[in-house]
This record gives sequence, structure tokens and C-alpha cells, in this order.
Amino acid sequence: MSRTLLAVAVAFTTQSALLADVVYDETVSGDLSGNAVAPTSLGTIEDAVLLVKGSVRTPIDTRDYFTLTIPKGVTLDSMRLIDYYDGSTGGFGNTSYVMIDDGPTSVIPANSTSGDFLGGSHLNRVRFPNATTNMLDRLSGAPQGGSGFSYPLGPGTYTFNVQQTGSQENVYEIQFEFGGFAEPCTGDLNGDGSVNGGDLGVFLGSWGESPCDLDLNGDGVCNGGDLGVLLGAWGPC
Repeated sequence: MSRTLLAVAVAFTTQSALLADVVYDETVSGDLSGNAVAPTSLGTIEDAVLLVKGSVRTPIDTRDYFTLTIPKGVTLDSMRLIDYYDGSTGGFGNTSYVMIDDGPTSVIPANSTSGDFLGGSHLNRVRFPNATTNMLDRLSGAPQGGSGFSYPLGPGTYTFNVQQTGSQENVYEIQFEFGGFAEPCTGDLNGDGSVNGGDLGVFLGSWGESPCDLDLNGDGVCNGGDLGVLLGAWGPC
């Protein structure tokens, strides 16, 4: 399993009102590391929302380890389970595991290492019913291993692990939301702080594309619906 560059895209999730600024998708960016001492680095956080999409199952791909670094002035305020299902059946009954550790490396969660990371929990739709549930509420209490922690989590490097020790495949999407950044400006596609003709030109360059990175309303296509969103946000951010 190799380290890879981030695939940067605008993404919309049907269960969350936030747009993901950055997406790491294993099907695009490569498999996340299964090695606790050599996690995949997602780099230093520069945007308010990060979406990580992956899958785990034994014996093919038991664990996904990845790190992120929170810079000065920024905090990790929430984690949300956007999507979670059995990759073979499409069902929602499987249980896997998720954990947080501090530092650039971690451990394999077990009874012998239960005090060596911050917090872990079973991962399913019972523990985290929907995308409005902040996963940090449960993880901070370390219900299935860990020393416990307070949140929001401040500056530093953190390692995350999602694992499935059973043979079923669990597909997950976890959204990380960070405080300390300016509020995102819907429609400001060129980053100049205003929604104007420059953004309109950028958007029209993607007209009709599907899938479309500049999809503003989440329907998978750049079309008149997105144009309406852009025009509704017209003016300074």
C-alpha cells in the first residue's frame, strides 16, 4: 500500500449540508495504508471540510490508517459518518471499528494496547445513526478502548484507523469538519472572495459534465440548477 497525493474535488453529500473542500477516495487516490507505523499522510489541513472514502475487510484490506495535521489556530470540531454499508449486499447491519490516536503513528487496537491510543468505538449505524451525529461525542469517551480525550482537538498530528476483522466488506465515508477557517462561500469557484463573472465563466466551462467537480446542488451534473445556486449567491462573500 503506497502513499498517494490527495485527489482534490468539490463534493456534495446527500446527508450533510456541508460541501467537502477536499476528498480522499480510495478508488481514485489509492488504497490507504494498512500499517499502523506508516499511515497514509493526508497532509496539513488547509480547508474546513475533509471527506475520506474507503473500504475495509479481512483478509484483503483489514485496516485503513491515515494521518492529518491540524495547524495552529485550527481545531477538529466534528466527525460525521456520511455513508456506511456492506459492499457486497448493500445492507447496513455490519459492525467495524474506528479509532483516533495522537501522533504520526499508531497501534493495532487490542486489549494489550487499549491504553495506547485516544479513543475507539464500534462503527455502525447503531453507534452513529446518521450524518448529524458527531462521532467525537462517543470516541472521546473511549467506549471500546483508549485513554479518552476532550474535543475539539487542537493543533497536532493525529492518526485514524478504520478496520474490519471479519470477512464482510464495509464501505465508509467519514467527514471531518474543522473550525478556525472562514466560512465557505458557495459559488466562489475561483477563490477571489466574491461570486461574479469570473466564477460564472469557470462554471460554464464545466456545463453538462457528469460527474462534475463544480456541482453546486449535488445532483451530479453541472446544469441550470447549479447556475441558479451560483446566481443566488452573487456578490461579495
